[in-house]
Amino acid sequence: RLKFEVADPGSVTALLCKVLRDDGMVVWLNGVQVAKDNLPEGDVVNQTLANSAMGGTDETTYFDYRLDPAALKAGENTLAVEVHQSSGSSSDLSFDLSLQATVLPTNQAPTVDLGADRQLAAPGTLLLDALFSDDGLPLPPGVPGFQWSGMSGPAAVTFADATASRTAVTFDQPGDYVIGFQIKDGLLSARDELMVRVGGGLAAPVVTLETSASGLVLKFNAPAGHPHTVQFCDDLIGGAWDTFQAIPAISRPSTLRVAVPVSNGSRFFRVLVQ
Repeated sequence: RLKFEVADPGSVTALLCKVLRDDGMVVWLNGVQVAKDNLPEGDVVNQTLANSAMGGTDETTYFDYRLDPAALKAGENTLAVEVHQSSGSSSDLSFDLSLQATVLPTNQAPTVDLGADRQLAAPGTLLLDALFSDDGLPLPPGVPGFQWSGMSGPAAVTFADATASRTAVTFDQPGDYVIGFQIKDGLLSARDELMVRVGGGLAAPVVTLETSASGLVLKFNAPAGHPHTVQFCDDLIGGAWDTFQAIPAISRPSTLRVAVPVSNGSRFFRVLVQ
């Protein structure tokens, strides 16, 4: 008889009992019979004899019995075994047992990052994409749940799907809004917030040219959440603007530097913010 602790029975997905016995045995887990071998059907008492005597390799072989993990309980558990001889005159008796559990990893809390605050030039729709991580535990549910919400602002906002990690939100009035997002795995959760400024337009980037050992470097301040396009033109009167480099949206406001082509004559540069 052995007592052992189980903190979370729901995390145990399989139980393997390996038994060496000479001659018969019954295994009990928390008072429930979970395995029996080489004994008659029906109830077994202390005088019940094993069906046959073990001999040869059967005396040194471990036999596998897969047990139902539902027999476990939170806290203290009791494993009990009885061994039966095949006759009162049997010359030997042997027994050994191991109980092996397959356990899910410990559930870790999810994480989420909404990135930098955003700005809309006028009331309209903004795409939201939550960057999150989850370990797929506990089981169930195995998949996390999401919830967007408007925390504050001058008016209500409308989400295309408030329960998706990637969605769109519509603002009908200008002003400053706080948008919240929560991810929950069934037990643990995480949340993040971002501010969205609607109206007022984006400030034009401040563009400067610097010299470097390899030529010219265009430097400008870039707000978060907006793609930028660097263009150049050799003639402001009749020339066309050519795109030199397209820069995807960044998650944090930064000062960007782009090496630009030089020419023998005049060359003009501009930065477009989308």
